[in-house]
Parts: sequence; C-alpha cells; structure tokens
Amino acid sequence: EGEDPCQPIQNAITSAHTEYLLPSASIIPNPVASGKALISYTLPSAGMVTVELWNMLGQRINTLVNGFQASGEQHVDFSIEDLPTGLYICRIHSTNEGSMVRNLATIRLSVIR
Repeated sequence: EGEDPCQPIQNAITSAHTEYLLPSASIIPNPVASGKALISYTLPSAGMVTVELWNMLGQRINTLVNGFQASGEQHVDFSIEDLPTGLYICRIHSTNEGSMVRNLATIRLSVIR
C-alpha cells in the first residue's frame, strides 16, 4: 500500500538527534493583508537557526534567518508585499550549540489582499 505517514516521526524519535518543538513561536498579525509581519520565538539555548517561508506547493519562498542566534526571545520582521494571497508555512529550525538537540516550529501564515 502507501507509505506510513508516521514514519518520519518514528525516524526522528529513533535518530541520534533529540527533537523538541518550540512552543512559543508565533506570527503577528496573522492573517496579514499588507506591510510586514513579525515572527517571534524563544530559543532554549544558543545555536544555528534557520527560518524559512514555504508555499503550499512545497517551494521555499524565502530564507529569513540562516545563522547563529543567542538563547532567549528572537524576532524576525519581514515584508509580505511580494507574496500573493494564499497560505504559507513558516519553518523554524535550530540546532543547539555543542549538542545533538534540534528545536522545530511550524507556523501557518495567511496572506489576504
């Protein structure tokens, strides 16, 4: 039959990495009609961070952050002026410095015109 939809989760659990969700990640305003949106998240420890915006076709639209960030609350301001009406996914991924711990967050963003 088809692939087991739980397989990626099971693989993540059994991998050498430990994954945690970032519980406080958010985008304000959401939905957004014009101007800018603000992504906020809290990192439990310093590390390499990637914040990406994806469309619903699975295409990466933009990489908003790709570098080292300190622990604590973080904010990313970005313009939505070039985005057509639609639903987008913001993916936040961090790998903690000196460990095998990864933190993940996925937030839905609605752009309306």
